[in-house]
Amino acid sequence: MPYPFWIKDLGTRGEYLARRWYHRLGYHLVGRNIRIRQGEIDLIMARRNRVLFVEVKTRSGFTHKIADVLSKDQERRLIRLAEAYMSVHPDIHWAFFLTLVQVKGRQYTMVHARL
Repeated sequence: MPYPFWIKDLGTRGEYLARRWYHRLGYHLVGRNIRIRQGEIDLIMARRNRVLFVEVKTRSGFTHKIADVLSKDQERRLIRLAEAYMSVHPDIHWAFFLTLVQVKGRQYTMVHARL
């Protein structure tokens, strides 16, 4: 996958890379930076009758651990956001993922964890 050197903002670049990765897995973008009353969801991706809510954290360098980028309070808040969003579609299966994108120069790594 080509590195998006044209995107200057590190967070936006990380969201782009994560979105492309999920797209390659067969998911399509439903929405990005979706705001609801309780907060914001970075990416909402879907495939068939499964919806993924993705929180993207982007860091420079390769020394970060996925367990260190999200507190338990943040994790609970994000899951409540997904539950609020999906309350109108109770028959669809959903999951929440945290994606850590680490960037150094034009190299990057991604780590994914289900919340």
